[in-house]
Amino acid sequence: MKRGTKALSALLAAALVFGFAPPARAAGEVTGYALYTDIVAQVDGHSIPSYNVGGRTAVLVKDLAQYGLYVYWNEDARTAYVWPGAVAPGGQQEIRTDYEPAAPEGKVGDPAYPIYASDTKVVVAGEEKESFNIGGHTLVYLSDLEAFGTLTWNNESRLAGLTLEDPVELALERKETELKEAGLSYTFTRYPGPKGTLAVYSQGGTPHGSSCMMLYVHETGKQTQLDELFPVCGFGAQYYLTPRDIQFDSAGESLTFLTPVKEEVNGETVEWGDTRCTFNTLNGTMTSMVPVGKPLEQWELTAYIPDTATQSQDGSLYVAVTKGEGEAAASFSEASVPYEKIRLQVSQSGVTVVHETGGIEPEGAGETAYDRAEQALMALGLPRITQDGFQKVNTQEQKEAAGHWFQVTKNGQPVTGVLWWGQGNGHVDLNFDFDGAQTLTDGDLLEIRMGELDD
Repeated sequence: MKRGTKALSALLAAALVFGFAPPARAAGEVTGYALYTDIVAQVDGHSIPSYNVGGRTAVLVKDLAQYGLYVYWNEDARTAYVWPGAVAPGGQQEIRTDYEPAAPEGKVGDPAYPIYASDTKVVVAGEEKESFNIGGHTLVYLSDLEAFGTLTWNNESRLAGLTLEDPVELALERKETELKEAGLSYTFTRYPGPKGTLAVYSQGGTPHGSSCMMLYVHETGKQTQLDELFPVCGFGAQYYLTPRDIQFDSAGESLTFLTPVKEEVNGETVEWGDTRCTFNTLNGTMTSMVPVGKPLEQWELTAYIPDTATQSQDGSLYVAVTKGEGEAAASFSEASVPYEKIRLQVSQSGVTVVHETGGIEPEGAGETAYDRAEQALMALGLPRITQDGFQKVNTQEQKEAAGHWFQVTKNGQPVTGVLWWGQGNGHVDLNFDFDGAQTLTDGDLLEIRMGELDD
């Protein structure tokens, strides 16, 4: 509501403190006018100065920082970002205003302030909104803040209101309500993450069959329709998506899942098959889509082998790593070990065998084939990380002798590398760095053996 030139002067002064200073260059041409209005705007029941722009209620972006929202100004981008107050540094701030609306100083509908052409942008919950510059201040429509709450209008009292709510829950509730009102059968499953929630929902009875869609809502209110990030095939990606194995990383910045993917190339449908998809929850982009039928170039496994292992009959160590048909990751497929406290780390780069002491060891501990292999390898004088001038180098004699006690093969063929001793917390670890990275394709078998291998 336009309150006179004194009010505008005060707002201009506040803008300089807040950071919304007018551009250094002269204001652009006049493109329209903010009009006098008798409408009272409120945020969470607190009145906020408002203006009539094009017949709609608009508010100053800078004022929103006093009404429970977080406003960030990026001078380089000439952009004001509006987020929920909960994501502000220091957390949610209380509403800080004593503004009381008064009757407009001019006739309702008459020009109050000129609107100037401006390069300033306003982004609300990750989406750019129409904005207007009045003397260095930026206006945005109250209705464009609906990602943060529920809008209300009382024609009798001429009151336009915004009631703030959790933007994640609000968006998901609105989406599910939309599905219900469509009158078709549907499913709606939520997958909460550290920084937002993914909703996977399907709808039956559509003209082209059942559809599946994916909506991610970040805690900032930014919404991303993931099904729109996939190649279009047929009537749309929503008709081939079947996401599963949905996981967030610990920080909530990355979301991964498996789904079939299809693509149209020169009028032909190309089947990608199961594809490992990685979605960046911060910027709302798909960072990778890798068909799992392709070789794994980067992979890593770490486990206490006894979780899935049996105790070896001859006291040796045997571990098998495979990439199953259509799988998107490597896995331990078989293991037999002499002791409980053996942990194996294996990746495309090499193997580390960690034998922690203190576990319950079988009778004859220290006399197994694994123990004899460990003692023989130590006697070879392999590089040790605690030695001065440590270098990861084996002589040909060391390689030949070590092959009687420790071997790695891929599909039955030897994998060459360098053996060396690392240092753990109270234990010495055996490391084997491959001479070249080992990729895994469907059906590949990487085997690790430690014991008396000539027998």
